[in-house]
Amino acid sequence: MIISTVIGGVGMLALLLCYQFSDYKKVLITKFSADCLWAIHYALIGGYSAIITNIICAVREIIYLFDKNAKRHAVWLIAFLIIGWILSYFRWTGPISIFPTLAFTIGAYSFWQKNIRITRIMALVNACLMFTYDIFVASYIGMLNESLTFVTVVVTVIKNELANR
Repeated sequence: MIISTVIGGVGMLALLLCYQFSDYKKVLITKFSADCLWAIHYALIGGYSAIITNIICAVREIIYLFDKNAKRHAVWLIAFLIIGWILSYFRWTGPISIFPTLAFTIGAYSFWQKNIRITRIMALVNACLMFTYDIFVASYIGMLNESLTFVTVVVTVIKNELANR
């Protein structure tokens, strides 16, 4: 339990940092790191739907980072959505399993579209979805992560809106 909490804590720091960047490349690299750490955390506590979601997200960030072909970019989004939903079906453990899949779906679009402002706003929805999932799998560090992500993203959105006036 201690090891999973420490790994989740480092993943949490990476995720909180991710939404602070305005550079798309830095956001993807930091999000990749966070997803890998969260996959390990959920593997240690038995959150199977979240393991799959985080692994797919990590692969997604690598591809979005390196594939510069605009025509393939939309194909990747569709491929990740299909793969994510199929794998989630096979890891179904009950209705709560849908929350990581919904968060993954929203996240897939939010990182695909390259507008950091929209990515941040969609992160708020994802934080609510994953907070609910974390309650059911007893991931206390996950609940803390989603709470801090929500607050951090709200502050960043407000700060950027005020700066752009």
